[in-house]
Amino acid sequence: MTLEEFTDFLNANGVSHKITYQSIVLSDCPHCGSQKDKIYLFKSRKTDSGPFFGKCMKCETKTNSYALLLHLGFAKDIVSALHGRMADGVATLRIMPSLDLFGDRKPAVALEASQPIEPVDISMFIPIPEIMQHPVAQYAIKRGWTEFQTKDMLVDYFSSAVVFVVREGDKVVGYQRRFIRPVDPKFKTMSSKGFLKRRFVMEFPNKGDICIAEGPFTALSAWHYGYHAICTFGSNVGDSQLDRISDLALTTSKNVAIAFDLDDAGRKGYRKIRNAMYWRGVEAYRIKPEYGNDLNDSFLAKKGVTVIKEDEDLVLDAINLPFSCFE
Repeated sequence: MTLEEFTDFLNANGVSHKITYQSIVLSDCPHCGSQKDKIYLFKSRKTDSGPFFGKCMKCETKTNSYALLLHLGFAKDIVSALHGRMADGVATLRIMPSLDLFGDRKPAVALEASQPIEPVDISMFIPIPEIMQHPVAQYAIKRGWTEFQTKDMLVDYFSSAVVFVVREGDKVVGYQRRFIRPVDPKFKTMSSKGFLKRRFVMEFPNKGDICIAEGPFTALSAWHYGYHAICTFGSNVGDSQLDRISDLALTTSKNVAIAFDLDDAGRKGYRKIRNAMYWRGVEAYRIKPEYGNDLNDSFLAKKGVTVIKEDEDLVLDAINLPFSCFE
């Protein structure tokens, strides 16, 4: 795989990257969780075949292009084909380095997950049933609040925000406020101080399959559609969140539906989760709204959801890769 082939693949699939002299710079380190451009990948001067090798400049963990693309959620056959050869019409895979990249080192995300979290005070917020006529309460009701979410959704009276409460058992570990009249449209939400969004999830339990959504209101709409809804507070899902979701799926024998937005970030998040669920023995599929960009748009329009059976145009099939990948 040449530098041109690698960048063509990244461009075709919406993976952000930078090009330096004979190297590619990526983010999203699977070891330390860094989201900055810290992963430098270089091609060996001895051959044009095989993966790119490099390391994260933040945690200094060594990695390669094969493992990183799997971490980003691309299917194994697609990644293998990109790194493989074509012989007699059949992709013959090169010998790949071990995917056990970290050896005996304990990943930083695991260490982070072991750190104690102090309980968060939410006494300043008001339950929706106690303030039903307030504009924030009316806004929450319009977007799908019911009495079943009384403990999960509160009202911040002074900042005109819906408050989504995140718990670890009986302990409140954080919250996110959704302003109904944000000063800047780019900053509609604000999380409590120290809230580690990539570590925790917010759940709306139900009988159906597990459904993963980026935002709380989208998750709430998934609950209305019968799913056991989980909010990950964004498409950049952390390993701790993935472990929680897969454990729940294996315990309940449920499949996982992914309802991320229909944009580049949503596609990247979908591939990452699908791949992570595959390696954990959980079946995952993608759903989309019948109307709008997310499930809440469809819910408000009194429409439904549909399953993306063959990923439609969201995933690049190995058969559509440039022929130069197999030469």
